[in-house]
Amino acid sequence: AKVCVKNLSAIDAAKHMWGVENAKVSSDTPADSDLFGESLYIRQKPSCPSGGTYTMNTIGEHASCNVSDHEL
Repeated sequence: AKVCVKNLSAIDAAKHMWGVENAKVSSDTPADSDLFGESLYIRQKPSCPSGGTYTMNTIGEHASCNVSDHEL
């Protein structure tokens, strides 16, 4: 759970940086291609070590994992 929460925190930080740099608002949702890649905010999209699925959500909401105890 700790690794997953760290991943979610990193995704949230990347979402916020993307939002600031691209004049987005809290209701905007980035695509994976906006955040993950060699020259982007996170080199490779993280994955939940328990096999959960991440949902990006809007800038104003935390990223989430579908594993019940993996949340920010």
